[in-house]
Amino acid sequence: MGNPELNYTLFDLVDAVREAAAENPDFVYARRDFPNCEGVCTYTMSDGTPDCIIGVGLAKCGDPVPAWDEQKFYRISKDREIAGFAKRVWDDYFNPTSESEYIAFNWLACVQTRQDAGEAWGEAIEVANSRFPRIMEIHPAR
Repeated sequence: MGNPELNYTLFDLVDAVREAAAENPDFVYARRDFPNCEGVCTYTMSDGTPDCIIGVGLAKCGDPVPAWDEQKFYRISKDREIAGFAKRVWDDYFNPTSESEYIAFNWLACVQTRQDAGEAWGEAIEVANSRFPRIMEIHPAR
Protein backbone atom coordinates (compact mmCIF):
# COMPACT_ATOMS: atom_id res chain seq x y z
CA MET A 1 0.00 0.00 0.00
CA GLY A 2 1.59 3.27 -1.11
CA ASN A 3 5.29 4.02 -0.96
CA PRO A 4 7.06 1.57 1.39
CA GLU A 5 9.81 4.12 2.07
CA LEU A 6 7.36 6.38 3.92
CA ASN A 7 6.47 5.78 7.56
CA TYR A 8 2.94 7.14 7.06
CA THR A 9 0.12 6.60 4.59
CA LEU A 10 -1.85 8.91 2.35
CA PHE A 11 -4.65 8.62 4.92
CA ASP A 12 -2.31 9.83 7.66
CA LEU A 13 -1.54 12.82 5.45
CA VAL A 14 -5.27 13.42 4.88
CA ASP A 15 -5.72 13.50 8.68
CA ALA A 16 -2.77 15.87 9.12
CA VAL A 17 -4.04 18.24 6.41
CA ARG A 18 -7.52 18.20 7.95
CA GLU A 19 -5.92 19.00 11.32
CA ALA A 20 -3.91 21.90 9.83
CA ALA A 21 -7.08 23.33 8.28
CA ALA A 22 -9.04 22.91 11.53
CA GLU A 23 -6.30 24.79 13.39
CA ASN A 24 -6.28 27.65 10.84
CA PRO A 25 -9.50 27.50 8.78
CA ASP A 26 -9.34 31.15 7.70
CA PHE A 27 -5.65 31.10 6.77
CA VAL A 28 -4.99 32.14 3.17
CA TYR A 29 -1.64 30.99 1.85
CA ALA A 30 0.46 33.67 0.18
CA ARG A 31 2.63 32.71 -2.75
CA ARG A 32 6.29 33.57 -2.27
CA ASP A 33 8.55 35.72 -4.41
CA PHE A 34 12.19 34.74 -4.77
CA PRO A 35 14.93 36.46 -6.78
CA ASN A 36 14.60 34.02 -9.69
CA CYS A 37 10.92 33.14 -9.28
CA GLU A 38 7.73 35.04 -8.49
CA GLY A 39 4.43 33.73 -7.20
CA VAL A 40 5.81 30.38 -6.07
CA CYS A 41 4.02 27.85 -3.87
CA THR A 42 6.37 25.79 -1.70
CA TYR A 43 6.02 23.01 0.86
CA THR A 44 8.73 24.63 2.96
CA MET A 45 10.59 27.89 3.26
CA SER A 46 14.33 28.05 2.57
CA ASP A 47 15.00 27.40 6.28
CA GLY A 48 12.86 24.24 6.22
CA THR A 49 9.83 25.73 8.02
CA PRO A 50 6.61 24.18 6.67
CA ASP A 51 4.82 26.65 4.42
CA CYS A 52 1.71 25.46 2.57
CA ILE A 53 -1.06 23.18 3.86
CA ILE A 54 0.57 20.08 2.38
CA GLY A 55 3.94 21.08 3.83
CA VAL A 56 2.34 21.51 7.25
CA GLY A 57 0.61 18.15 6.85
CA LEU A 58 3.85 16.44 5.86
CA ALA A 59 5.59 17.95 8.90
CA LYS A 60 2.76 16.70 11.15
CA CYS A 61 3.39 13.22 9.71
CA GLY A 62 7.07 13.52 10.61
CA ASP A 63 8.21 13.75 7.00
CA PRO A 64 11.55 15.53 6.66
CA VAL A 65 10.54 17.63 3.67
CA PRO A 66 13.71 19.23 2.32
CA ALA A 67 14.17 22.97 2.56
CA TRP A 68 13.21 25.02 -0.46
CA ASP A 69 15.80 24.93 -3.23
CA GLU A 70 15.41 28.12 -5.23
CA GLN A 71 17.93 27.14 -7.90
CA LYS A 72 16.27 23.78 -8.52
CA PHE A 73 12.91 25.47 -9.00
CA TYR A 74 14.40 28.06 -11.31
CA ARG A 75 15.79 25.37 -13.60
CA ILE A 76 12.46 23.55 -13.61
CA SER A 77 10.41 26.67 -14.28
CA LYS A 78 12.83 27.77 -16.99
CA ASP A 79 12.10 24.48 -18.77
CA ARG A 80 8.35 25.10 -18.36
CA GLU A 81 7.79 21.64 -16.91
CA ILE A 82 6.41 22.65 -13.53
CA ALA A 83 3.07 20.84 -13.77
CA GLY A 84 4.57 17.67 -15.21
CA PHE A 85 7.40 17.74 -12.68
CA ALA A 86 5.01 18.24 -9.76
CA LYS A 87 2.79 15.38 -10.91
CA ARG A 88 5.79 13.06 -11.30
CA VAL A 89 6.99 13.99 -7.82
CA TRP A 90 3.56 13.33 -6.28
CA ASP A 91 3.10 10.05 -8.19
CA ASP A 92 6.59 8.77 -7.38
CA TYR A 93 6.49 9.99 -3.79
CA PHE A 94 3.10 8.67 -2.75
CA ASN A 95 2.63 5.90 -5.32
CA PRO A 96 -1.10 5.24 -4.79
CA THR A 97 -1.95 1.61 -5.58
CA SER A 98 -5.62 1.17 -4.66
CA GLU A 99 -8.85 2.98 -5.51
CA SER A 100 -9.11 4.37 -1.99
CA GLU A 101 -5.51 5.66 -2.16
CA TYR A 102 -6.24 7.34 -5.51
CA ILE A 103 -9.24 9.07 -3.96
CA ALA A 104 -7.10 10.28 -1.03
CA PHE A 105 -4.36 11.32 -3.45
CA ASN A 106 -6.80 13.33 -5.60
CA TRP A 107 -8.42 14.85 -2.51
CA LEU A 108 -5.00 16.07 -1.32
CA ALA A 109 -4.18 17.43 -4.77
CA CYS A 110 -7.51 19.29 -4.80
CA VAL A 111 -6.85 20.81 -1.36
CA GLN A 112 -3.46 21.99 -2.54
CA THR A 113 -4.83 23.39 -5.81
CA ARG A 114 -7.58 25.33 -4.01
CA GLN A 115 -5.09 26.67 -1.46
CA ASP A 116 -2.72 27.70 -4.27
CA ALA A 117 -5.65 29.50 -5.94
CA GLY A 118 -6.07 31.69 -2.85
CA GLU A 119 -8.86 29.96 -0.92
CA ALA A 120 -8.71 29.76 2.86
CA TRP A 121 -7.63 26.36 4.18
CA GLY A 122 -11.09 25.57 5.56
CA GLU A 123 -12.68 26.37 2.19
CA ALA A 124 -10.08 24.27 0.37
CA ILE A 125 -11.09 21.28 2.52
CA GLU A 126 -14.79 21.89 1.82
CA VAL A 127 -14.20 22.08 -1.93
CA ALA A 128 -12.12 18.88 -1.90
CA ASN A 129 -14.84 17.13 0.15
CA SER A 130 -17.48 18.20 -2.37
CA ARG A 131 -15.39 17.10 -5.37
CA PHE A 132 -14.33 13.82 -3.79
CA PRO A 133 -17.22 12.91 -1.47
CA ARG A 134 -16.10 9.27 -1.23
CA ILE A 135 -13.19 10.43 0.95
CA MET A 136 -15.67 10.67 3.81
CA GLU A 137 -16.79 7.07 3.19
CA ILE A 138 -13.34 5.56 2.93
CA HIS A 139 -11.68 7.78 5.51
CA PRO A 140 -14.08 9.79 7.72
CA ALA A 141 -12.80 12.82 9.60
CA ARG A 142 -11.79 11.93 13.14
